[in-house]
Amino acid sequence: MWAWQIWRRVAHRPIVISLDRGVRLRMPPWSTLAGVVAATGSHEPDEQAFLTHLLRPGDSVIDVGANIGIYALPLAGLGARVSAFEPGSSARDALRLNVELNSAEERVRIFPFALGDRDHDGALTTDLDGANHLLDAAGSDARVERVRVRTLDGVIGGHPEWFEGHKVVALKIDAEGHDELVLRGAERLLEKDRPVVIVEIWDGGERIRQFLARLGYRVFLYQPDDRCLVEYPKAWSGQANFIAVPGSGDRWDQVADRLTGASPFTPAFPTVQWRPERACTGSAKPSTHP
Repeated sequence: MWAWQIWRRVAHRPIVISLDRGVRLRMPPWSTLAGVVAATGSHEPDEQAFLTHLLRPGDSVIDVGANIGIYALPLAGLGARVSAFEPGSSARDALRLNVELNSAEERVRIFPFALGDRDHDGALTTDLDGANHLLDAAGSDARVERVRVRTLDGVIGGHPEWFEGHKVVALKIDAEGHDELVLRGAERLLEKDRPVVIVEIWDGGERIRQFLARLGYRVFLYQPDDRCLVEYPKAWSGQANFIAVPGSGDRWDQVADRLTGASPFTPAFPTVQWRPERACTGSAKPSTHP
C-alpha cells in the first residue's frame, strides 16, 4: 500500500493488479483505492466474499457507482452479467479500459448515468475519486461535470435488449450519500425481482432501513468464515454496508441455499505489475525501452 502511495506520486503511472480467476485491474495514478486493493485484494472483503458465495454463472448484477471496476470485474470473473453505472468520465474511461483488459465486453455493460429518484440533469464532483458525488446545484465550481441523472427503473425499461429476460439477483449501491434516492428510483425492480441489496449507509441508515423494511427486506452484515448473515440490531447507528435480503419467499430460500452450498473461497494474495505495457495506437511499433 505504501509502495503505491510513493509510486503514484513519483512515477505518475498506472499499475496492474492481478486477482483471483485471472481478473486484472489497471489502476490509474489518481486512484486512492488502489493501495488497499494492491495490499489485500479488496477494499470491502466481507461484501465481496458474500457476492462470491452468492452468485452463480449467468446471474444478473447491477453495480451502481462502479468506479473503475473494483466490484464489476471480479463479479464478471465469476461469470455474472454486470450492469455497471458510472457517471464520472475519468472513472468510466478507466472502467472501460479494465473491461477491455479482461475481455469482458460481453459480460459487462457500462451505463454513463448517475441514478436517483427522478430524471434530471445534475452536477458531479470530479476531484474526490471514490467519494465523488452529486451536488444539489452546480454553482460556478470548475471541479464538477454535468451528468444525466436517471431512475434505475427507467433505465431498465429503456434497455430491454440488455435487461429483458435476466432477473436481477444482486444490486450493489455506492452513491456517496444519494443511496436512498437510488433505491427509491428502483422500487419497481425491488418489488419485481427481489434482488439482494448491498447499500452504503451512514449514521445507522434509518431512512434506508425504513424504506427497505416497507418492501419486506431485513438488513444484515456477513461473516464470511461461517457464511452467516447476522441481523443488525434496531438501535445500531454506525456507518457500514447493509446487506438487505427479502425476509421471506423464494429469494430468501435461494440466498440461504447458495450460502450453505457455496464452495470454500480463500482469496489469493494479489500480485502487482508495476510497469505494465503501454497501449500502442496507430501503426507505430511498440517501444523496446523500459
